[in-house]
Amino acid sequence: MREGYSHILQHKAIPPYVTISASHGHSFSGPLNKLDEITSRLSDLPAIIILRLRNMTAIDATGLQALEKLADDVHASGRHLILCGAREQPPA
Repeated sequence: MREGYSHILQHKAIPPYVTISASHGHSFSGPLNKLDEITSRLSDLPAIIILRLRNMTAIDATGLQALEKLADDVHASGRHLILCGAREQPPA
């Protein structure tokens, strides 16, 4: 977790079979790098991957496709992906 960054999971015990990755950025263009990072080190990650999306306020079709590909890659590796904290998308 980032230093000086306070959140609900701070000071909570996270089991060793879980990793938490947070999306930082208001749109999904920046966090796409985070998905690539997760995919590139997938074999080193534990059985459950939690991707927190609470700071992402907008997602487009490219971002949705990237999330779907990540989910497919995670599941193909025998791991589980949990997406949490996604906000309602702004009206068109």
